[in-house]
Amino acid sequence: MDLSVSNIKLSDAVVDKMKDLIAEANNKDLMLRVLITSHGCSDLKYSFTLDDHLHQEDMQIESKGVKLIFDPSNYPYLQGAEIDYINNSKEAKFIIHNLNDTSTCACGTSLPL
Repeated sequence: MDLSVSNIKLSDAVVDKMKDLIAEANNKDLMLRVLITSHGCSDLKYSFTLDDHLHQEDMQIESKGVKLIFDPSNYPYLQGAEIDYINNSKEAKFIIHNLNDTSTCACGTSLPL
């Protein structure tokens, strides 16, 4: 399912990294899949995988030839988010800047994103 209007943004760093990964894998069908799970009583945990298979129920957005795919049930948690890629001396990873994810708890299980 394509989103005709989306307020989920892919940073230029994500687009550049995905284009590199697509070229390295020689797989023009490679997409970035975001997975969201509950973590503790109020936080969400975001993770990413590379996928070249689009499931029938998947939602997707595309920016500059790069596709982000996710389960439709996760769309409310991604609204207003920016998917980014950081690469510095400490880490290299995809991350989500989500201003709508402001919940915290005191259970000791939830971790900041």
